[in-house]
Formats: sequence, C-alpha cells, structure tokens
Amino acid sequence: AGMILRDHEGAVIFAATRVLFNCADALEAEMAALEEGLRLALHWSDLPLIMESDCVELLQMVQAKEMNLSRHAHRVNEIRRILTHERNISLAKISRHANLASHTLACMGRSQQRTACWLRNSPREIASIVESECNHHS
Repeated sequence: AGMILRDHEGAVIFAATRVLFNCADALEAEMAALEEGLRLALHWSDLPLIMESDCVELLQMVQAKEMNLSRHAHRVNEIRRILTHERNISLAKISRHANLASHTLACMGRSQQRTACWLRNSPREIASIVESECNHHS
C-alpha cells in the first residue's frame, strides 16, 4: 500500500508504504490502502480531508447507501465508520496518472518488502513526483 497526505499547497504531511500480506486481489489491496490512509490522515492532520483513489469499484462500494454483502463487507463497513468521523472527509475519483505518488510508494513497499512512514518528508523518488505535480498545477 502507498499513501501520501499533502496540504492545500501540495506540501507532504506524510508519505507511507506498507507491505500487505494475504490480499486476495487488487480490490482488497485498494481497501487496505484506503483504510490505512484514512487512519493515518486522521492521526497526523486536523484539516478537512479529500481522500483520492483511482479505484472506481472501491469508491462505489464505500459510497453506496445499501448494506454491503460482499466478501469485503467487514472492511467496507469499517471504512464507512471511519468516514463518519466528526471531521469533514470526502472521497474523490482521480485518474491513475494523477495517483503516481501513492502508486510509486506502493511499488516501493512491494518490491522492497518494506513498511515505513515519513513525516513532513518523503523518499527521494516521491519528492520529485510531488514537486513535478505541484509545478504542473501552479
């Protein structure tokens, strides 16, 4: 899993990578990353949150009004519970191209079998992506 939290100016609040064991499929990995990212974001920031994901299926499952009866129901319900936190949290669909920083972090975790968190900082590979994205949107 790869997660990154940035403030409204694009500065990194935290970047994290986590090795995921026993994920049956990509959807389960996306859920684990979203849940972990939410928990970290709520812990390290008191700002309103916009959680971005490139996984349409995950966003649809979490935002659906009906009860989830899939094999992912427990995790979907846990994410929904976190989203009802007293803080303003919204979900947004982004393109895979716009998700390069977290995708790179996830690849680092998988290839290096590494779990790590950088506060107010990020690995060199991520810093260059963040800088590029911030310059692109300026």
